[in-house]
Amino acid sequence: MDGENRIILNVGGIRYETYKATLKKIPATRLSRLTEALANYDPILNEYFFDRHPGVFAQVLNYYRTGKLHYPTNVCGPLFEEELEFWGLDSNQVEPCCWSTYSIHRDTQVNNYIYIYPTLHHFINRLLKYLYDPLSPHRFGPIIYRT
Repeated sequence: MDGENRIILNVGGIRYETYKATLKKIPATRLSRLTEALANYDPILNEYFFDRHPGVFAQVLNYYRTGKLHYPTNVCGPLFEEELEFWGLDSNQVEPCCWSTYSIHRDTQVNNYIYIYPTLHHFINRLLKYLYDPLSPHRFGPIIYRT
């Protein structure tokens, strides 16, 4: 009876074992919708195989078990976000104790974007000034595009 409720997940060559009920705790996610009809189910090994990052998956599975999503410090932020997206999880669920570490990469991405696209940054600033103060004398000023 207990064996029927257990499920084996092979993620990146690492086998994880848990209960089906654990995976149902977070609905509308990839793991909550597992069925034996899926292409990644191996009936011989009786396991599901996912060619994904096993270290991040350990945190994902722990989130299903505990309800707390922690950010692993041994991976970069974009990889973590990509894995969360694959598993159907929301990055806003990262625990407060990990949020500052996790959010650093988001700030870096924004700063890189602004550095790489200064013209866009300039345009956005002018647009925001106009939206916040439509009577500003700068609203009709010329916009110079650099390439």
